[in-house]
Amino acid sequence: MFSLTQNILKTGLLVFLLISCSEEPTEPTNGVDGLNGFNALIAVSDEPAGENCTSGGVKIAVGQDTNANGTLDESEITSINFICNGSDGSSNEAPMLVARTSPESPGENCPQGGTIVEVGTDLNTNNILDDNEIQTSFFVCNGEDGSDGSNGTDGSDGTNGLTSLIRVTASTSCDNGGITIEIGLDDDQNGSLGDDEVDATYDICDGANGSNGTDGSNGYNALSNVVTEPSGSNCPNGGILIQLGLDTDSNGALDSDEIVSENYICNGTDGSDGSDGNDGVDGMSSITKVTAENPGSNCSNGGLMIQIGLDDVTVDGVLQSDEVDFTYFVCNGVDGNDGTNGSDGLNSLIRTTTEEPGVNCTSGGIQIEIGLDNNANGVLDADEVIGSPVYTCNGEDGTNGVDGTDGRDVFVISESDRSCTNGGVKLTFGYDNNNDGDLEDAGDEILTSHTVCNGNDGADGSNGKNSIIRITAEDPGLNCTNGGTLVQVGIDDNENNNLEDPAEVDASFYVCNGEDGTDGLDGSNGNNSLISVSSFSGSQGGCTNGGIIIRTGVDDNGNGSLDAGEIDATSYVCDGSDGTNGSDGNDGNSDNIYEFYFQEGFDGYTGVLDVSITDKNPTERGESLSVDRGSTDSHGLLMFPDIDQIIAEVVKTAEFEVVEAILYLRGSSVLQDGVTEDNWIGAKIILPDAPAFTEEGVTWTTSGNGDWSLPGVSSRGSDGDAYSYSDMYRLPSPFEFNGFIPLLLSKSEVAAWTDPVTGKDDNKGIVLLMANASVQYELDVFTSNYAKDVNYRPTLYVKVKTGVKARFSTETEEEYFKRWNAMSFEEKLAPLYRK
Repeated sequence: MFSLTQNILKTGLLVFLLISCSEEPTEPTNGVDGLNGFNALIAVSDEPAGENCTSGGVKIAVGQDTNANGTLDESEITSINFICNGSDGSSNEAPMLVARTSPESPGENCPQGGTIVEVGTDLNTNNILDDNEIQTSFFVCNGEDGSDGSNGTDGSDGTNGLTSLIRVTASTSCDNGGITIEIGLDDDQNGSLGDDEVDATYDICDGANGSNGTDGSNGYNALSNVVTEPSGSNCPNGGILIQLGLDTDSNGALDSDEIVSENYICNGTDGSDGSDGNDGVDGMSSITKVTAENPGSNCSNGGLMIQIGLDDVTVDGVLQSDEVDFTYFVCNGVDGNDGTNGSDGLNSLIRTTTEEPGVNCTSGGIQIEIGLDNNANGVLDADEVIGSPVYTCNGEDGTNGVDGTDGRDVFVISESDRSCTNGGVKLTFGYDNNNDGDLEDAGDEILTSHTVCNGNDGADGSNGKNSIIRITAEDPGLNCTNGGTLVQVGIDDNENNNLEDPAEVDASFYVCNGEDGTDGLDGSNGNNSLISVSSFSGSQGGCTNGGIIIRTGVDDNGNGSLDAGEIDATSYVCDGSDGTNGSDGNDGNSDNIYEFYFQEGFDGYTGVLDVSITDKNPTERGESLSVDRGSTDSHGLLMFPDIDQIIAEVVKTAEFEVVEAILYLRGSSVLQDGVTEDNWIGAKIILPDAPAFTEEGVTWTTSGNGDWSLPGVSSRGSDGDAYSYSDMYRLPSPFEFNGFIPLLLSKSEVAAWTDPVTGKDDNKGIVLLMANASVQYELDVFTSNYAKDVNYRPTLYVKVKTGVKARFSTETEEEYFKRWNAMSFEEKLAPLYRK
């Protein structure tokens, strides 16, 4: 049968506050210790659907911890605001979030300069945040300089100030992509934010795509907990713990098994009192500049140029040419020959079972168990399961969307283009308004046309060698007065994965610890940091549907209220737009493509025949069938019935073309002792005039309904009752094998099975056999009776395109197989994963 899926993007919004301060030493005037300012606290909780938020959302309470108990009590709350969920949107796939950072010059936003962080939706899907896509932004500002004090005894020069760095990368924690924002101080002053320098990490994730359908199930609400973290191993001086997750059991609370990530924001350590001294010399900011290096004398195959220096000439936050102290090149390696195949590792297995309605899933769902196939039997046994089961629960049925208007099908014509040096295809797109299968009539609309040319084959590259970086501790001495780190970089010429030979070291530099500066005097009483959160409606700050305004600043006048002149930063959090009505109407298929999956038990499809003909037994049936070559031979037979009827019921037209047909098998083999050559499992389509086989009566000589033509469909070395090989898959020796096997079938031979008149009689099935007669190899293939994991059953995937006449065939048989051979293994399995 076939399956239609709809991707629903669930986007979670994470709001975080960054405050950056720097303080210059003041003049040495001893003063009385100031009173501690009150800590600002935020309490975030889920808001159920109701008067405050029609579709539910998040409640944000803000106040000051006046009783210093680390908890925002009811009496301490100064403002409450709500971030509400938008109404259900359309089923169309939503674009992902992207972010960018750039320096902010001193001015109205940041008096001492800083960094602006901008976030928005990638509307044009170019993976870059363009100016017209910015939805919200906030500033990370440098602190103001302290006032001058009276002169005291001269102190030694202070160490260079640490620079706050921000790194934005593609997220590895998001299931469906997103960005990770990491923030920290440049402790080793190398201009790059190292992994051990990250103080805070935030993920902004793209939501997962859902499936199309009339009735959409409710998605899980994103929940968060913000709790006080006591002093301990996570935060030596205490702080707060932020927990994020999905409300998978829909109880409105973030339970311990629903937590996806935990982040700590820790309080800093109090500094000790220091002796009087003059202000030290200001340290210069370290800047790193990374640019692409074109192929040339520095890098034969191109790479990156890394320039590092102090902002000590222009002091403008940009690394100028006369400020560069070190230059390094990170070069691309030369392409190497393919390495030898490594030994197979343990396969990861996933077992899914239906979860009945109950304590784990109120409306039922799926239980998912994950583990390693330690005994290589292709089955996830009980003692192989890792961790606790995960439940994917069914949501409650959502309300039906309003019927959409009927759409027009986009018609595509493909024809060879001789203007391309290496051949190519010209694609013409338009509307076939009179439904006659072409775009040649006066009433037809041609939208656009494009030519796709084949490229030239590239030459093989020579072997490349790995670049290695070795980092060792440097004791205090001549190179580093206070100790530090020795960094050595080079090419692994002897390919031992170690940078041991001094001749392999191409560059060395020291990252030295700075000298301890003289302690400064106690500062004057600090003013409290304040946060003001208010909601608004209409258009403001880049929001079109209302939202909240978050203002931050310092209570300079000590009145406990954030006045207009005390605001340092303003950020907007926008409410989501209401989605358009669901497309439940009789919309057309935009690309005229239909995908069909034929697998026993899938979408009610039944009747698959699979059996082995073997020298050991007349026939072999059960949960696996054998395909052998050696002292005993075994061939497998498969037949998927009623293909013609199922396709005709869906496409409802006589004008269609089979554009792709793939057979997916799941096979396993034991270690092939003594075998040094590879073998190949191949698939042949049985001829239309061959007798139909039965599972009970088939042997080497008879199909059960008649004798095979000599030497027969199971012939050793001759096609007999079958066409020549459609495709073959390499099986490595002497390794064990356990995995999926994709085999491309001739689309013209499979097309005969889809004919509404003769297809039923022409479909005699497929024969599987080992192609190399000189190599002994045994493979077990899971059959349609395999019960432990139905996804292991044989699957026939057929893709058809409607509205195609014979003269408009999109791809020749030769081009069809050439395209398949150029695909990666993951690309070949993509249709199976879509099922």
